[in-house]
Amino acid sequence: MYQFILHKIRSNRSALFLFAGSSLLTVLNFVIISFLSHTLPVHEYGTYRHLLTFISIGVALGSLGFAQSCYYFLSAASGRQEKYDQVNVSRILVLGGALLACLLMYACSGWFIENFDNPDFNRFTWFAFALIFFSVLQTIELNVFVDAGLMSAYFMNTIINVFMRLALLYYLYMTGKGFEAYLYALLILAALQTLVNQLFIQVHYKGLHFFIRKELLRKQLYYAAPIGLGLFFGVLMNNTDRMVLSSLVKDVKDFAVMANGNFEVPFISGIYIAFSTMALPAMIRAYQAGEYKELNKVRKAYMKQIAPLLFPVVFMLIYWSKPFILLVFGPKYPESAALFAVFSLTYFIRFCSHTDIFYASGRTKYIILIQVVEFFLNILFCILFIRWYGVIGASYAIVLTNALYFIVVSAISAGIVKSKISDLYPSGFLLTNLAVCALALFITHFIFDRFSHLSPYLWILAILFYWALYSLLFFAWRRKRNEEI
Repeated sequence: MYQFILHKIRSNRSALFLFAGSSLLTVLNFVIISFLSHTLPVHEYGTYRHLLTFISIGVALGSLGFAQSCYYFLSAASGRQEKYDQVNVSRILVLGGALLACLLMYACSGWFIENFDNPDFNRFTWFAFALIFFSVLQTIELNVFVDAGLMSAYFMNTIINVFMRLALLYYLYMTGKGFEAYLYALLILAALQTLVNQLFIQVHYKGLHFFIRKELLRKQLYYAAPIGLGLFFGVLMNNTDRMVLSSLVKDVKDFAVMANGNFEVPFISGIYIAFSTMALPAMIRAYQAGEYKELNKVRKAYMKQIAPLLFPVVFMLIYWSKPFILLVFGPKYPESAALFAVFSLTYFIRFCSHTDIFYASGRTKYIILIQVVEFFLNILFCILFIRWYGVIGASYAIVLTNALYFIVVSAISAGIVKSKISDLYPSGFLLTNLAVCALALFITHFIFDRFSHLSPYLWILAILFYWALYSLLFFAWRRKRNEEI
């Protein structure tokens, strides 16, 4: 399987660059959130998370799958002029999407203002609308740079811009500037990043004629719309807990605590997306040939590569959730640790892309339908559990929704490939790997728990020991298994 993955990396570098670029952006933007969590007062940081929730929904609404359609049509274009035409069509679409998103979010802003019940959010909605506009414009830039072979320029611009943000934020913090200065700094540098990227793109296509071809506009819009709808409901799903909490609990700190607890660790989603993307072409070929056993074999093979990387990380995040949260978000949000420990249970099902069979079979309609149902179920669970258990109830709701999602998607996928649910997963391998992780963690706890009073940083040494022990146990089990075979 490793040779299979290496072959896919060499034969599809564009897909690899897309994954690497997206992961880089996610990690660096997360660093900015972590910095603000450490430096801003609780109320101002809670206001910033209010704004981010509003912005993320607006960006999903405005981008509407245009990034995916841009990459698809650029890959299919034959000449530079045709590629430039596709780029210009994508520019028109994201510009229109950005303006439309701002108008629609403005129309909905009354609901957010009423439910957030935060005067500072009302004051800074201008920042949210401006950042929605520039963020939507940026959604196609990575894909254009990949197709143009300008990834080094994109990485350079992005990394420099993010470090400029961090440096400027640190300067404003050290000089005692207020929250509004932080927002101006982030907005100016976001606009600068958009401007520089667009200039790079324009220079690359210098000398070509500017056309807006209506038939390309219709094709891209038709391709992007269903994808964008699914992505939009996915973003709504990720923000359900925040929207429900803001309706039931009018406390900015509670909102910040929950936002810090129920967050996606960038590494987790990146790893299964990378492996499943590389395995998908082989799954498509197997499905088209009617070789369902081969499809399941390919699927199980990439799961066996993900699980040994994923499961020990999940155990680590749950057990050391408190020091991890304090390190990432600072000492003002210790309550977030319990939420994060519960939320991390959802990572146990991230050993594959559960929609990969839908993509391989072309049954993508199930994705939108399931996401819509999942969204409304999550709203119901969040309302009930937050009323019953307080803020941590949102984490319980997400775990329950993900568990039901796993069961339903597995059942539908099994029907598509005419298999049993048990045939879709390497159950013995997964359960054994979970047992190895649990044993390594139990031994680590037994050794280090009695010395925890010696140093507040002993958990770092414990993590290193845990990983070393897990690796030893895992490879010993694999060697014994290979010998038996």
